[in-house]
This record gives sequence, structure tokens and C-alpha cells, in this order.
Amino acid sequence: MYSHRQLKREAALTPADFVEAGKCRRPQNRLGFAYQLGFVRLLNYFPRQQAFEIIEDLVNFTAVQIGVDAALIDLYRKRQQTISEHQRAIASYLGLRNFGDTEAALLETFVFEESCRLEQTAALQARAKEFLKEQRILEPAESRITRIVGEQRKTASEHIFRRITADVPKELAHILDGLLVVKPDESVSALQRIKANPSKPSADAMLGLLKKLAKSKPPASSGSIWRGSTVTTSEHCSTRSGSPQRIGSANYSRPRGGRRRWFAFFGRAIATPSIRRWTCLTSC
Repeated sequence: MYSHRQLKREAALTPADFVEAGKCRRPQNRLGFAYQLGFVRLLNYFPRQQAFEIIEDLVNFTAVQIGVDAALIDLYRKRQQTISEHQRAIASYLGLRNFGDTEAALLETFVFEESCRLEQTAALQARAKEFLKEQRILEPAESRITRIVGEQRKTASEHIFRRITADVPKELAHILDGLLVVKPDESVSALQRIKANPSKPSADAMLGLLKKLAKSKPPASSGSIWRGSTVTTSEHCSTRSGSPQRIGSANYSRPRGGRRRWFAFFGRAIATPSIRRWTCLTSC
């Protein structure tokens, strides 16, 4: 499950660790203490007690370091009171704290800010775990991290959307809303027609695409929010305290990931210099 290199990097005992483990008189307790010490460094949470969670590779690696038989872990795993006492001692020794309401608020704020620049749930969960480890906060149940990430990801998406729509001029907003309307004599909306792929590669299909791009050019009075083809999203995403949270520049004509569900309305209204040149070649 874990390579020797990874165990050596994450779970190797230090001279101070040997001193702490040496305070346990019985060899099985020394092994158990050192094992839990390596476990929490490796995973940022303590082994489950019912039944005691065993990682064989880590047990063998720890037993070799302190010079005892790895089979002694079977004696240690039966002493739940000793296991709990060791966990409290290790938490104090490493300066770890449990995941409570204060720590949950810290994680929520961090995940919210990360969600302004990351879309993938897996990436946000990984960043959340890194944050907890850096802050010496023990990880809660996996389900709680997943729930916090899901909630803050949704909140961040709504926050960015509100900030962007607040800057869209009324005239442009009316045009964009009109793209969603399906007229009585039509089967699809104007947005769907714009998004439709060419039926086949041809000169006519290319000209049709260029006409779509020409129609997507925003009105002259659309305001400073449209700067060519790029909008700086840091202007529209900030932390809950109101301070700017820079998340880079995004090309709204080619949004990434799930942002398409609401960025598509804005991306199609952008005309780049190259598009203008192409349009001129076909119409001038």
C-alpha cells in the first residue's frame, strides 16, 4: 500500500520520537505508540479503535526501527484504554488539535477561496486535506470534508455569478437573456443555434461559424467589463470579507469545466481582434 520511500519520508522516527516511545515500559506499548505516531503523520488522523486499524507495511517499518517483533501489535490492539491514552499523548506531543467548530469555520473559508479558482471536487478535497495538515488539525470523517467541499463549491459558484452579473450592463443582459428564449415558431433557442456544431467540414460551414461570431459581438455600450476576449475574474471574485481574491484571468470564450453552465452566456458575446479580422475578410 505504501512504498518504503514514502514511509521513510512520512513516518520515520526522529531521536525525539524514540525518547517519547521509550517512556512506554512494555515492548508492545512502545511498538503501538510508535506505530500511532507514524500513522498520524502519514494520514493526519489516528487509527480507528473499533477494530484497531492496522497498516501492515507501517507496522513492519516501525517494528524494524525500534527493534521489536511486529507480531506484538496483536497484544497492543486489545488495550483500548492504552490506545486512547497514547493518542492523547501523541496529539499533545505533536501539537495536534481535534476538528471542532472553530476548525470547521477555518476550513470552510479556505475551501471557499480555493473554489474561486479550482473547479474539480477531487482537487478541492486534496487542498482541504493539505490545509488541515499544515494547520495541525486532525482530519474529520471523509464524509464531512466532502460535504464542506460541496457546500463551499456551490457557494463560491453563486458568489462569482452574482459578482459578474452585477457588472453586466442592462442592455447586454437583455440581449443575453434573449438568447435563452425559444420562440413559438422555433424548436431551439438562439444560444443553442450558436453552440451547434457544423454538420460537416466545409467552406460554407466555416462561413456560417464566422457569421455566428459576428452576431456575438457585444454592443458598443456594453461597458468596460468586456475587454477584448479576456475578463479578469479576480475583479469578480473576492473573499467573504470583501478583499480581492486573485484567481487569474479566464478566457470566457472557452471556459473550463462546469463553469460553462453559466459562463457560456458571456463567452459568446466576446469578439477578439482575430475574429474581427476574419469577419472583415468575409464581409468587407
